[in-house]
Amino acid sequence: MHPLTRSVTAACLFLAAIMPAMAAVTGERTEKNGLSCAQIIHRVDDKEQTSNTIKLNKTLKIDFKNIQGLTVIDGKIFPALKISITDGTGQEITSTDNALAELSRNGIPQIFGETITATVRTGGSMAEGETYALQLRLSDTKGSGEIEYQTTLEIAGLNRVEPVGGPGEVASLGLSLERSALANNNKENLFNAFSVGDAVQIFLLNIRGLEKGSDGLYSFDMDMTVSDASGSEISSRTGILGEKGHTDLPDGILESPLVTIPTKTLAPGTYTAMVRVYDRNSPKSLTVTRSFALFDMKK
Repeated sequence: MHPLTRSVTAACLFLAAIMPAMAAVTGERTEKNGLSCAQIIHRVDDKEQTSNTIKLNKTLKIDFKNIQGLTVIDGKIFPALKISITDGTGQEITSTDNALAELSRNGIPQIFGETITATVRTGGSMAEGETYALQLRLSDTKGSGEIEYQTTLEIAGLNRVEPVGGPGEVASLGLSLERSALANNNKENLFNAFSVGDAVQIFLLNIRGLEKGSDGLYSFDMDMTVSDASGSEISSRTGILGEKGHTDLPDGILESPLVTIPTKTLAPGTYTAMVRVYDRNSPKSLTVTRSFALFDMKK
């Protein structure tokens, strides 16, 4: 039996908020210098959206589909993705110069670049009833092409029935993952809500696609960053596995690597962890993003 078991925290069940439906997502796209995409799709919980309305504590994925025009060098592409959100006064509340920096540092195999996804988390200083401007800029770091996309986020209310952060996001470059799970004391927490002081565990279950080296062994490692609700990085770790990541794997499957986030020094709030698993014998990698909430249970 796998050491990870399920545990449901009843305290995290709340009443559902109602989100009004609208006709269609609105946004403005500008394509320059030969870089283009066939369409741009908004998704929440892997469902295509039909409006710009979104609840707090939700993850929005915006897909640039069927991208054409990125410079290819030795079978690789080198895209960059800038993300910026401003409030109604024009003040920037969060910004990322290049959300693809880690993935494209050494180039992304061209076959994985047909669709590029921007991931945006609502929360932090955002407020119910307010509208925010989201600006995305997808560019070619080896050329001059770019796609600019502007849309709005209309905050409808707090999402109070589903787990914080949902099932997480996965960006895959050749590796596959059965699923990820948040846990404490090896017990899965389905609502991703923990008490300050808990050791938050992130399990990655059944990773496939790693390649053997010339010595007949697999070689892989993991990095992790943790950010607060504003998007500011509060901690990072690299080379987490070290020599333990140079080993044989039954059937080539990495069954349940995990990382642990201590929370004794963290304030109550929502946090996002980004865990990257990479193959040292090939360019393959995958990045898992999971959000979780911390509560002060003593109050």
